Amino acid sequence: PQKIWDYIFEKYSIPKESFFDPCPLFPKWDGLKIPWKKLNFVNPPYTLKEKFIEKALVEAEKGRVSLFLLPSHTSRPWFHTIQSMFPLDFLKFRVTFVGSKFHSMDYHFMVWIN
Repeated sequence: PQKIWDYIFEKYSIPKESFFDPCPLFPKWDGLKIPWKKLNFVNPPYTLKEKFIEKALVEAEKGRVSLFLLPSHTSRPWFHTIQSMFPLDFLKFRVTFVGSKFHSMDYHFMVWIN
């Protein structure tokens, strides 16, 4: 969503064009099977978020950095793993995803995995 890209640019001064997206809305590849680029933006499908987090940790060992947009599911083990390893940036607004009329019911946060 454009609001996310505006937030990223405002907070980190990194334009959208600088990021590789390993899991775009209409993928032409399997982001879990390809090598990622040096700088990645990852908004994973909710059903695969743990697998994408695991992949980002492997990619980080190769010097690749990933910025994730994730739902604040604080009761999930993956949330506590991430929280214990990296600082979380909780968004102060609700996200409205492309193709949706309404904002998400979940609050979201961003986290750099590096």
